[in-house]
Amino acid sequence: LVEGSYPAEAPSGGNLAVIVSQTTADLLGLQVGESYTLFGQGQDEAQIPLQIVGIWRPTDPSNPSWFYAPEALDEVLLTSETAFVQQVVPQLELAVETAVWYQLYDGSRIRPAAVSRLLDGVRTVEARTTALLNGVTLDASPVAALNVYGDSSSILTFTLGVYSLPVLLLVLYFVALVASMVVQRGQSEVAILRSRGVGRPQIVGVYLVEGLIIGALGLALGLLLGGALAQLMGRSRTFLDPAMLNPTDQPLGIVYSWQTMGYAALGILINLLALLLPALAVSRHTIVTLRWQQARRLLAPLWQRYYLDVLLLIPPLYGWYQLSRQGTIAVLGGGNDPFSNPLLFLVPVLLCFSVGLLFFRFFPLLMGLFAWLAKWQSSPTLLLTLRQLARSSSQYMGPLLLLSLTMSLAAFTASMAITLDDHLWDQVYYGVGADLNIVELGESTEEPNQNQPGLPGQQQQQNNNDEDEDEPRWLFLPVSSHLEVEGIAAAARVGRHEAQLHGAAGAAGGRPAAAHH
Repeated sequence: LVEGSYPAEAPSGGNLAVIVSQTTADLLGLQVGESYTLFGQGQDEAQIPLQIVGIWRPTDPSNPSWFYAPEALDEVLLTSETAFVQQVVPQLELAVETAVWYQLYDGSRIRPAAVSRLLDGVRTVEARTTALLNGVTLDASPVAALNVYGDSSSILTFTLGVYSLPVLLLVLYFVALVASMVVQRGQSEVAILRSRGVGRPQIVGVYLVEGLIIGALGLALGLLLGGALAQLMGRSRTFLDPAMLNPTDQPLGIVYSWQTMGYAALGILINLLALLLPALAVSRHTIVTLRWQQARRLLAPLWQRYYLDVLLLIPPLYGWYQLSRQGTIAVLGGGNDPFSNPLLFLVPVLLCFSVGLLFFRFFPLLMGLFAWLAKWQSSPTLLLTLRQLARSSSQYMGPLLLLSLTMSLAAFTASMAITLDDHLWDQVYYGVGADLNIVELGESTEEPNQNQPGLPGQQQQQNNNDEDEDEPRWLFLPVSSHLEVEGIAAAARVGRHEAQLHGAAGAAGGRPAAAHH
């Protein structure tokens, strides 16, 4: 409020109290305290006496709370709702020309899971409002922003899921390996208990209680550590490139939903199965059957005896052949989405796993060769270690496979992340054209009224225009002026022009490549 006061909520009668914009007051010379009479037009011949009680101007014209631009209210007289109902409505046949409802909502608590419910709610409100009052439109709608938010969330979830799938499989294998090692370390005690008359349900129950205790502790610590890791991911700009946020920046919002708890419960269930299944298998043996089973471990594993490791190489090699025939990531991904082809991620993971299994077929022979070479060395520790690895390689097969998968998947993930970063960088850089793209506003050299008829000297100006037809119509700053800005090393003016190519097969639109520099 620049001057005066706002209209009173409860008018006492007399003139209608209104406020006007500062632009209108300056244009017409209106002053606070002046009285006027407002005449109706057309069929409305009403006469409404009014008094200007205040002059206003927008505090911040760019504030998103303005559902109309503030300039649209320059020729509008504003009054209180009570005064409008009591003093204006009774004198007009059509009291309301346009009615606008505007509500500004806080979207900081919107989560991806609630987007579909919000969109359904917006559609329901539109349908019910249209049924009650025809002609109602939703001009400032959050639907477009919600759709973009939902689509971006789905793409990000899918991207993280694709990246995390090999790691999750590796974690599951690690959990199963550790659980199997825990059960194997206690299999002698389990065999003794079975020989003394303890039943299998009791043994499995012991491991069940142990797994539930570990799962409860893991759930509590996992939720805390998971939130901390998510915050760290939110601070990362790209792969292994953490960006330190300013203290004023809002941190990543962490939400523990029922879906999160469901995933946590699923993880605990998988851990329990990984612990109980080996315990159920071990609980079958007594001392006699355990020693007999340990003697059979001298044989090669089942997957080596039936050459399953060699057969497992066929799918990734075939996928590798298909990828080499199709070509680049852009072609495989169908344009801008490199995640649409699962072969890009399944082939490297399967190849790492199958090559790791195939390596263990030759691991005892390789360790035997190293042990034979170590005989000529003076280190008995190295010799004994190599002989132990050559003779009992099956004991170390699980940890070695885990180590090889971890290293290979780490290399694959790093290379894929760097490739996608470079792809995104090149795509954005090609679209922008440079580190900075400036749109210049030139100044026209034409006179604003030179083409209006009836002006003196029109024929003279028209003849001059015909003679100066090749002269520039717009003036811009020279390109060298941009070099005065700190940090700009080179600048060039670029034009983008549409082109049409007509051939025997038809016409095709495009943009000349020479326009990009």
